[in-house]
Amino acid sequence: MAFDFSTLVTDRTLEDVSNKTAKGFYNATDFNRVDACLEDLVARLRRIGYNVPVYERVKIERAVTPSSRLPEGYAEVQYIQSSGTQYVDTGFKPNQDSRVLIKLSTSETGSHTVFGADIDWVDNGFALGVGFTHYGKETGTISGLNNGSPHEVDFNKNIISMDGSTVLAMGASTFSVPHNLALFANNRAGGIQEKTTMALYYCRIYDGNTIIRDYIPCKNAGGAVGLYDLIGQKFYGNAGTGSFTAGPVVERPKDPNEGLDPYTWYKSDVPTASLLARYRANVAAVRAVLRLPEGTPGVPETMRRLTTAEANSIEAILLALNSILSKIHTAVCHCGVTVCGSKGVRA
Repeated sequence: MAFDFSTLVTDRTLEDVSNKTAKGFYNATDFNRVDACLEDLVARLRRIGYNVPVYERVKIERAVTPSSRLPEGYAEVQYIQSSGTQYVDTGFKPNQDSRVLIKLSTSETGSHTVFGADIDWVDNGFALGVGFTHYGKETGTISGLNNGSPHEVDFNKNIISMDGSTVLAMGASTFSVPHNLALFANNRAGGIQEKTTMALYYCRIYDGNTIIRDYIPCKNAGGAVGLYDLIGQKFYGNAGTGSFTAGPVVERPKDPNEGLDPYTWYKSDVPTASLLARYRANVAAVRAVLRLPEGTPGVPETMRRLTTAEANSIEAILLALNSILSKIHTAVCHCGVTVCGSKGVRA
């Protein structure tokens, strides 16, 4: 669609600024109008053989936070629930510097493990049960975890905290466990046991101070329920029997920048120095192509603190260029037509 040159504004005044009229502001409406006009003029110039080498349409790069932090087709859920037959193999072998930060809820009692790996109950291990702990060769007890309410537990080396408060300090030790840490169960010397019925909301595993697993409860693209690791970008499904049950889907708000046209200015956009420089350069590039009538204003030296006169000059340049192009178009002899006097004779 051809640009409507009657929409260009060249009569802004200081009164517009004082009275805060629409013409007293230079905003997204003005940027879009001028950009659309420039696109029209550049296309017409190129059609008749004029190049505009330094013209580059203003493109607005906006930071967009994806509405999902998981791969396409995945659905993040609030938690995954086990029934006592499922577990996850983390692929990580713990040691004295390991740390697990986990949020869970359970009502289990007795010998049921939230996460763990050990050689034996009386040998080196790193495990959290619903009422017990295992670090190195030392074991301990905790209470309140299995009351059915969600709790965050931070098992950081030999210090165990629950909901932000330290509940147990175990003796420092040096050890490593040659078996993968299991979630929802204990991996004892390669054998999975003490599986737990519980809901897991999130889990992060650290090797020293480095996070190596950041598990998000989810359904994958195939509908399987499990955990997605944001660090390794890998899905960890059930390694046991049966299936995990998914909690409600997490509805994350859509980023306001998502889906916005990068070539359109919006009220929320900030005209940065680089965007304004590109905008001004485009006006200058188009003005330099043809010799415009005497009295046509020049391009403002800068877009910073633009005056009403400078804003008017930008669109006056575009009007002048349109006038010249319209005359050129009228005078052009189209291929196949001989123009002689006032009549065109078909060749």
